[in-house]
Amino acid sequence: ASYPQRVSHLILVEPVLPEDQSAADIVSSLRSELAYRAAPLQHKTMADVQDAARRLQAATPKLGDVQALTLAQRLCVPSPDGQGLIWSWDAQLRSRSGFTVALMARHEYLQILAALSMPVTVISGQHSEFRRGDDLDVLLDALPHAQALQLPGGHHVHMDCAMPMAERIFQSVQQRVAENRVAENNKRTSAVENEDFAG
Repeated sequence: ASYPQRVSHLILVEPVLPEDQSAADIVSSLRSELAYRAAPLQHKTMADVQDAARRLQAATPKLGDVQALTLAQRLCVPSPDGQGLIWSWDAQLRSRSGFTVALMARHEYLQILAALSMPVTVISGQHSEFRRGDDLDVLLDALPHAQALQLPGGHHVHMDCAMPMAERIFQSVQQRVAENRVAENNKRTSAVENEDFAG
């Protein structure tokens, strides 16, 4: 919303709306944030990559054995004591510092969505565990020009329904590329016509 010129098309996958928070809830969230910064979460050591794969499947039951093992191999690093494996985190995800959505009021989040000027596609799981009541309707009301797509699956719809979602994203990219080509051709045609008129 702050720099719309830098984004040509936004695809939101399973966006989660903040809850309406009371003053007490906000204070509690702030305390939790500060406590986390003071003592970051330490991961428990896992025995091996198979153990890590089982934990991934426990969190995401629809994850297949091969996919879980592949992800585990990519997401694990040796523990500092060399006694097993721990999860590896992207540098941007090692701390919740700067992640202000948890402290943002619901109406503030919706205002940000309403300020988006680029094309938006919203992809959500039909059985999302993170969607409460009319969350999706409220979100789409804030994005009246967005294209909405619901796919079979839960919050991890990118795993539950990977190929249909990938196809939809590819279609969005193709559409945007085609629109850019048309705009560029129109610009060139206009420039030539202006040169002819000037001549």
